[in-house]
Amino acid sequence: EGSWLLWTLGYTHLNTTNEEGIVSSYISSHARHLINTNLTFKHEHFEWSMNGLYKQRDPRSANTINAVLAEEYMVWNTRLAYRITSELSLNVMVHNLFDVEYADILGARMPNRWVMLGAKFDL
Repeated sequence: EGSWLLWTLGYTHLNTTNEEGIVSSYISSHARHLINTNLTFKHEHFEWSMNGLYKQRDPRSANTINAVLAEEYMVWNTRLAYRITSELSLNVMVHNLFDVEYADILGARMPNRWVMLGAKFDL
């Protein structure tokens, strides 16, 4: 009573080709396999969620800028919220929970673990 649990899971497979056989560097670094998932649990005034993202792609590197695109990576984020009133809730989110080093574009490293505090007000 007053609780629910929701789990979603998604999968995408991409195989990029073109007639010329030349693929741009941005297109060639997309994930061939992409899995995303989200788990949300809510009980009375509390809500907790955890989401994950797994990417597998062709690895790349650029020695001149000391950059690497790893063949695969997995990133997890979590969020905890508390509803104070029907209009106001407070939350804390942790992005990149396990402090994974990764990049989506060669030479543009994504942030390490970071925390965000927030408030939500429903009108």
